Amino acid sequence: MAETVKYVDEEHKSIFLKLLNEQRLEGEHCDIAVVVEDVKFRAHRCVLAACSNYFKKLFKKHEVDNSSVIEIDFIRSDIFEEVERV
Repeated sequence: MAETVKYVDEEHKSIFLKLLNEQRLEGEHCDIAVVVEDVKFRAHRCVLAACSNYFKKLFKKHEVDNSSVIEIDFIRSDIFEEVERV
């Protein structure tokens, strides 16, 4: 039987998140906008849904397309900006 070789890249997760954030900052592949206190944040819908039950439920309940804009009023824009960077 052939031997199985396993390769683990310990930095893959952090590099992956860094690249996703760079794409977001450049507006690449962003498919939704979130408006908080009149500040517009471009985002990846799949990342928001993966990181937040609120967005996961929202996207399941309401059909959104690539031009969708969601306004939220329960968080300050400076805090949302910090959360979005994670």
